[in-house]
Amino acid sequence: EWAVLLFRAFCYYGLAVPFNVYAIIHAKYSNATFLQAIPITALIGFLFLQERVTGKKISIIFLAFIGVLLVAVKDINHISILGRGEVAGLAAKVSFSLMYVSRKWHGDYLSNKQITVFIFSFGFIVLFVASLIFDRSLPLSGWNQLYVLALIGAAGLMAINQLFINYGFQHVKPFLANNILALETVIALGIGFFLYKEMLSLPELIGSIIILVSIPLMNKEEEEEK
Repeated sequence: EWAVLLFRAFCYYGLAVPFNVYAIIHAKYSNATFLQAIPITALIGFLFLQERVTGKKISIIFLAFIGVLLVAVKDINHISILGRGEVAGLAAKVSFSLMYVSRKWHGDYLSNKQITVFIFSFGFIVLFVASLIFDRSLPLSGWNQLYVLALIGAAGLMAINQLFINYGFQHVKPFLANNILALETVIALGIGFFLYKEMLSLPELIGSIIILVSIPLMNKEEEEEK
């Protein structure tokens, strides 16, 4: 259990988060969105958990992939050769997926709440050690009450997110989880539409429908295997 906790904490806080921050700063938006569409979670599930692969599953995963491309990639012609930022983005996605899928390696000794607390604690240690190695200390000036509240709020949201990840990947198989994660792009569109009155383009609407359809299709396929 402890080795899995350390591994997952390192994947998330030691690899995924730093790579993701670097990618946000240096990667081209069109390339980054294309990389996010790659079904890494399904691939990790196949490689590490020996998930059963069928032609139907591959077709459904590809369907979700097309849906994400329609929603996220605005112009396929702007996708160019991958640079350091894009490589970092791909590394971040692989690291996130490893952290998600490795939830299956835990036994019943710890609850999801306990796993969340331990990963959060180990993540603090990982980040502290990394800050010493790379000489990245916290700023001593510029702090105010609003900044502290924002920091505490972000930490609370991250803890809740970790809890949901642990619970979700305990009960959901990687192939189905891969398509559920694709809902992130659909939710982003919904937020833009309802809060900011952003109108959906035809490709975005079609892509959203494809993603939504792919989830019950994969769930049906998983249920038929049981």
